Amino acid sequence: ADVTPAPTSGVSDDEIMGLPTDTITWSPDFSDGALKITLDSSILEQMAKYDCIYDGSSFGQEAAYITFDVGYGDEQDVKNIEAALDALKNTNIKAIFFVTDQFFTGNNIENVVKRLVSEGHLIGNRGKLMESSNMSVLTAEEYRAALKTVEDGYKAIMGQDASIKYFRPMSGAFSIRDLAIAKQMGYTTVLWTSLYASENLDKLDNRISAELQKNSIFSIMAYSVNGDASALESALNTAASKYAIKQIGGQ
Repeated sequence: ADVTPAPTSGVSDDEIMGLPTDTITWSPDFSDGALKITLDSSILEQMAKYDCIYDGSSFGQEAAYITFDVGYGDEQDVKNIEAALDALKNTNIKAIFFVTDQFFTGNNIENVVKRLVSEGHLIGNRGKLMESSNMSVLTAEEYRAALKTVEDGYKAIMGQDASIKYFRPMSGAFSIRDLAIAKQMGYTTVLWTSLYASENLDKLDNRISAELQKNSIFSIMAYSVNGDASALESALNTAASKYAIKQIGGQ
């Protein structure tokens, strides 16, 4: 499918064709009270050039940020999102939910998305759900089509004027070319400072206590919620006791 690039992106097809497709894996280490990033500074500079952020400092607020990563949109994912929305509502925190192309194939997704948006949260683009979790193996056109599939699923529910502004590559696997494609399509790529991917929430409170700092982007896998709104609410209250929790984009 043809995709019209964002007119102000400043990234040409020729530029994209010349960029490396080597996979970069984002896996920051949080230890001794500080975030440690092992990527070479030249890679970080290229990431910044193509609007890829990994902390909230660019938003200029004394805040931290909560995000969720969603996979399939199946019955369990719906329960997890509904539980997350309940916890977010009770703690008055706004978040962003990054979803894959498979998300919009699930049952009752329309109601979930409409509730999510009506309560002030955002949908982000997580791209194509792949067995390898590495979209860098796609051609440029396949990559654009994967992002557009998520956009189309969202527009089918919220209307053609609805837009998605933020992208997060599956499993933190990306190339510099991928970031350029995302920027060309009008996205800011948002990574994370901490990722919670346990099977349940029993350690989330402790992880937030240890790792949440100003400008943190704390990501929670939806499957970790496991329908447990009360445990998530407790952890979100811990987060809010440390810093103001804002929404990605500064809202």
